[in-house]
Amino acid sequence: MKKGDTLQAQNYAERLKQECPLSPEVRIDKDIVFADFFYTVQVGSFSKSLNAQNLVKKLKTKGYAAYLEKFESAKKTNFRVRVGKVNSRKEAEALVKKLALEGYPTKIFP
Repeated sequence: MKKGDTLQAQNYAERLKQECPLSPEVRIDKDIVFADFFYTVQVGSFSKSLNAQNLVKKLKTKGYAAYLEKFESAKKTNFRVRVGKVNSRKEAEALVKKLALEGYPTKIFP
């Protein structure tokens, strides 16, 4: 996980559970769930839903797996535009490079 390769971490955790079920790592790992862990790249955050939806449409026409994520805080609501759900940080970094070359501001989120 520290290296950013969730697939490798998942495989390692499964192997530990099978081969060393009484190890401290397995006992500690009981609360860790890897199945829903992924990286995504944020390319925008908007206060107006329409602006975020327009960017999602634009990215989709370019072939990106773009989606909208609504984020509500006590003070305001933002609409985040994110691209991809990849299994490793390396894949996310490649996506960042590609999007940055097209002029999009990027930030990786686990």
